[in-house]
Amino acid sequence: MTKNMDKADLEKLIERLEKAPHGSKSLDIDICAAVGDYSKEEFQIWCGRTGSRNIYEFLNKRLSARYTSSIDAAMTLVPEAFKWKAGYGKRVPHVAELRDYRDKPILGTFIGECDSNRAIALCIAAMKAIGATHD
Repeated sequence: MTKNMDKADLEKLIERLEKAPHGSKSLDIDICAAVGDYSKEEFQIWCGRTGSRNIYEFLNKRLSARYTSSIDAAMTLVPEAFKWKAGYGKRVPHVAELRDYRDKPILGTFIGECDSNRAIALCIAAMKAIGATHD
């Protein structure tokens, strides 16, 4: 679970990432909404200006991060005190691993695997780690 998404919705997002054939703006927007990569004040100003209260419409207009197609953008999702690596896997072409290096509590290792690209694999692992840190 994240601060903006319950556990069931986070699991659905992870499933969509695992099945994605390539990066997409739709997935980027859902990730952005899940991690709260926007300020509440910015959203309120936008709502007042446009009359809309649709968070996805807002994020579609302002989103610049391409989490699912850029390793650099996906790296920004990795929680603090986690180390990460990405490469090729035995079962699937792309694998990412996040390991918790905090003193306590150690949450362990989170694996992301997919057929599409390493950025998505890193997004999957990061979403799993983020969900565990917000439980």
